[in-house]
Amino acid sequence: MRMFIAVSSNIALLISIVLALLASLSLWVSWRRYIIERSRKSEERAASLIAYFYLNGGRRSLRIENKGKGEARSIRVFLDGQPIEKHRCWIPNQPNKITTLSGLGHGDFILRLPSSKPIPELVEIHWVDDVKEDNVSHSSLTL
Repeated sequence: MRMFIAVSSNIALLISIVLALLASLSLWVSWRRYIIERSRKSEERAASLIAYFYLNGGRRSLRIENKGKGEARSIRVFLDGQPIEKHRCWIPNQPNKITTLSGLGHGDFILRLPSSKPIPELVEIHWVDDVKEDNVSHSSLTL
């Protein structure tokens, strides 16, 4: 009888350990799914801005493109460290100033790029989206 009780206790202990391990595994899997889902939702609300020169009707424009799905707001563009509006290539009185870009959207700045002067080399873009307040993107520019 004692032997039966001892074996029963060991079996009960083994079953308890296995169930605890299964519960831990289930908790870990649920946590990973939560992290992945949170990351996916964050990606859907994030903006990702890039800049490059774009040929538009015979003129070179600086295109700011949102590769992300989220809206970019309060966009500020700097060329070679200067605000774009103060850079020597800036053409005043442009029809639209880009301050907001929807997901997967783009906007263009028309620039004066004389062949006698060097083109801007670096562009820095600052913006706000639903995920982060202080986003920054750096790009090197080539024609």
